[in-house]
Amino acid sequence: MSFSSLSSTSRSFSTYQSSSTSRSSSTSKSSSMPGELVSSPKDSPPSGVLVVRNTDVAEESSGDTTFSDPPFRSGYDWVSDLVLQQSSKYRWSSSLEYFVASVPMVVPEVESGFVSMEKCSASDRVCYGWEEGESDFFFMYSAFFTDVHVRLPLDEFTMGVLRILNVAPTQLHPNSWGYLQCFRLLCEMFGLVPSPQLFLHYYSARPSNPVRWVSLVSQSGGALFSPYTVSYKRFKTGFFRVAIEPAGRQYFYYGDIPKFPFHWTPNPVHYLYWPRSSMTDEDQIIFNLFDRLPRRLPTRKILKLYLCSQRWVDLSGMCVLMFSYGSRSILT
Repeated sequence: MSFSSLSSTSRSFSTYQSSSTSRSSSTSKSSSMPGELVSSPKDSPPSGVLVVRNTDVAEESSGDTTFSDPPFRSGYDWVSDLVLQQSSKYRWSSSLEYFVASVPMVVPEVESGFVSMEKCSASDRVCYGWEEGESDFFFMYSAFFTDVHVRLPLDEFTMGVLRILNVAPTQLHPNSWGYLQCFRLLCEMFGLVPSPQLFLHYYSARPSNPVRWVSLVSQSGGALFSPYTVSYKRFKTGFFRVAIEPAGRQYFYYGDIPKFPFHWTPNPVHYLYWPRSSMTDEDQIIFNLFDRLPRRLPTRKILKLYLCSQRWVDLSGMCVLMFSYGSRSILT
């Protein structure tokens, strides 16, 4: 990795932090309408602790399903037209409520009320940032929850990767989220603490200009995980707002400083490489373990085990097979 890149990351994220801190202190907290607990028509799902705010009753009750194309917000000429052309399919609270009631979205051990879900307006774009009068929020794609099983609040490892790359959650491509989730799950199975720097040892990031979704590219030594899908389609319009409630600030802030960029940044880091010489002793242990695994581990199969009640048993069996099938054995 280029250490000048890390310095650049630190400077750019510091700029983001200071602006976010400034608005955080100057903006009064939410005066939005009271929400309601979401429940499935059939039963109460694990995600039922989430509140969906009905931020625009008039739009929902009008029954009007046609939208004229609103003008793009100024100041986003650094964003690719492909991103700006995508509006959200979650424009009504009812559609978002149905999704929230159908899909697990939170870590079961976390007390409820730390975030609430908000539908988008016709003018919202996933790359848009905070504006005066809005509560603190970030966008998330529904595919993060349905496909790669992201859960809120994000863990320190995940936020660390976003922080180093200087990207918002939706700025990182879903396939790259799959790699991140697999790495975290395997480390958890082996009783190891995942390191953002070690994870990024296996990948590089080459942002485009104008900015679009950032994809992690495997290093020349071979891909650690296979892509979730070689052609990821229909995720671009599935975004909604995640509003941070007062009870949730502890999960997303260091004091008044965000733990990761909440919104798209114009300068995601061109991340090249994290050298072994810069790894900690614990990083070296995890590296030696992962280095003995065969390449292109099946992302989709690993993530599918996340939902199994005995997933660690199943995942352990899969790893035994992978070690046996690979060209190198963990016993050597």
